Amino acid sequence: MVNHMLEPYISLNHKKLYENIKYYKEQEETQIIVVKSNGYGVGIKRLVKALLECKINHFAVFTLKEAKKIRNIDKQCFILLLNSIEKNDLTYCYRQNITISINSYEDYLMLKRNRYKGYAHLKLDTGMHRYGVNNKEFYKIIKDKKINITGIFSHLVGGIDEYPYIKKQVDFFDSVLDKIDTSKYLIHICSTNSCKIIKSKYQNAIRIGMGIFGLMNHLNPCISLHLPITLKRAIKRNEYCSYNLSFKAEKDGFLYVIPLGYHNLFLPNTKIKINGFINAGNICMNCLILYSEKNIEKKAITLSGYDLIKISLDNNYSLYYLLSSFTS
Repeated sequence: MVNHMLEPYISLNHKKLYENIKYYKEQEETQIIVVKSNGYGVGIKRLVKALLECKINHFAVFTLKEAKKIRNIDKQCFILLLNSIEKNDLTYCYRQNITISINSYEDYLMLKRNRYKGYAHLKLDTGMHRYGVNNKEFYKIIKDKKINITGIFSHLVGGIDEYPYIKKQVDFFDSVLDKIDTSKYLIHICSTNSCKIIKSKYQNAIRIGMGIFGLMNHLNPCISLHLPITLKRAIKRNEYCSYNLSFKAEKDGFLYVIPLGYHNLFLPNTKIKINGFINAGNICMNCLILYSEKNIEKKAITLSGYDLIKISLDNNYSLYYLLSSFTS
């Protein structure tokens, strides 16, 4: 049995997606959905269209290329570009109403030199020490009426496991905002892992990433990974397969070849033990070989959201890696 030109794909359950969005809406009415890394493998266009159907109209991305894709879908929605912007791209962002981020004092000076009139969100570094300005720079920038700042945000380092530290971050964030009039800003600091356990007294929005898929908090997984079987063959007990003879069958069974490898998802040494399948040896660049004693007549194997959670836990790597690596 050989099927040609088949590719793995992620399916998206719109009903479950909507239920997950309702869960986060209980935490804060305005949700900024982060759809970077090709919508975490789902496909940014497909995901944004589904979210628009769910009445979501605030999005955040990391690259201008991602922002352009969203603007081509919807001309009115809010788009926040989380990465710093190049001078040559300022005109496009202004004309297309894309909100940019001020991630450093240098970003601010560049905007000032170019007399930028578009919208910007100012990022305060509260302790992650990746992007953001310090509190002294913050006050100087926020007082500059020539820069059109419409939002203030920060980035927390984690969730419940880091609670003492993120509590300090939120307290610092609030102490800085205590000294300004916050009424005209969109303010967001809490995210997927933190919105249930902590809240800034000034926030009026939250940023949600993979949480909408129902995987992070084990809510209601709304995605599944469909793996087409491009070839099935029998294997006898004590026969080998894969590179370096890395798999030896302990019993008679069957091999199922999947066109998915470390080029676009699983690391070479990923261990899969799920639904009666195990990986037969190390994962290849473009192929995953699964072994089972069962003779499966289906044309594809489906991994549910719960299966993906199990694989990530078994291999001690994040779901962020698992999905954002997928190039659907």
